[in-house]
Amino acid sequence: MQGNEQSVQFAYAKTDENELVHIRKASRAERYICPSCHESMIPVLGENNAKHFRHHKAVCSYESYLHQTAKIAIYHRLLNENVVPLKLLREAECRSAKAELLAGQFQPCKMLIPAIYNLKALFDQVALEQYDAETGFKPDVLLTDANSSAKCYIEIHVTNPCSKDKIDTGVPILEFHVKSESDITALISSDFSAEDTILTYYNFKLTSRVTDHCLEQCHHAKVVIDEWKLSPNGRLQKQTFRYQDIDHTATSPSIAWPKNLAPQEQLTRLRNLIHRADALNVHANCVNCIHASNWENGFLHCSKKHIKAPYTEAKLCAQYRSVK
Repeated sequence: MQGNEQSVQFAYAKTDENELVHIRKASRAERYICPSCHESMIPVLGENNAKHFRHHKAVCSYESYLHQTAKIAIYHRLLNENVVPLKLLREAECRSAKAELLAGQFQPCKMLIPAIYNLKALFDQVALEQYDAETGFKPDVLLTDANSSAKCYIEIHVTNPCSKDKIDTGVPILEFHVKSESDITALISSDFSAEDTILTYYNFKLTSRVTDHCLEQCHHAKVVIDEWKLSPNGRLQKQTFRYQDIDHTATSPSIAWPKNLAPQEQLTRLRNLIHRADALNVHANCVNCIHASNWENGFLHCSKKHIKAPYTEAKLCAQYRSVK
């Protein structure tokens, strides 16, 4: 919604019918007044200078002009259009099947994603500078719903941002930071989007969303995952992947988990893998020994010998006792 056209000062004026007109659509035959001071304005439509409206007499404060013009622009848009898109940001949490490969070692991915609403569907009544008896404030534009107590304040920030007292009322507020008339043009024609710096919003209670697929920017993309299998001769083999690269449909949490999993948890998972792959216990393996604990890069702590031993020592170890 950012205004990006070259902005001139006093590009807008009002007609006698209270319609806001841009200088591009102005006519010398029409009568215009200033949205702020309500004095007469004359369209300057020459070829040498940038087209603009000029006050017939005294010039009002440009900040006041911006404030009043933006306020009227939004009011008329909400009054006359059936669809006014509002794009806010809400939290989304990933609960995808792939996340099971993380073995509960990491918090689910969370990020802010767009949530798009029709402002006119949320609030069907609009008023300009109407006093709110409930809060004691008079917002620039007040939105209400005829069928509920829901309401929303729209505030124009030119020099003074929204006050803490107003924010503390809990009323949803859309605050537009207007710095030039190109911002006003954007307010008239573009979506209201929280992704633009012109808009700040307060007190909107947006329901978080749970997704069943990976979010676009996965926080765990670089987590290292080891995928294991038992070879025909009883040796453990592994492949290492980045979480972002692994195909979760071609593996499962029973054979793949984070490299930094706790040593005892790794042993438990490897033991379960071996039990499935070698149900008849054909191959002696220290992973299956009752004296083994704490898997660390192919070594296990042996409580019988009080040493760290490679997991392949079982065939030669007189102390080997298989877990039942």
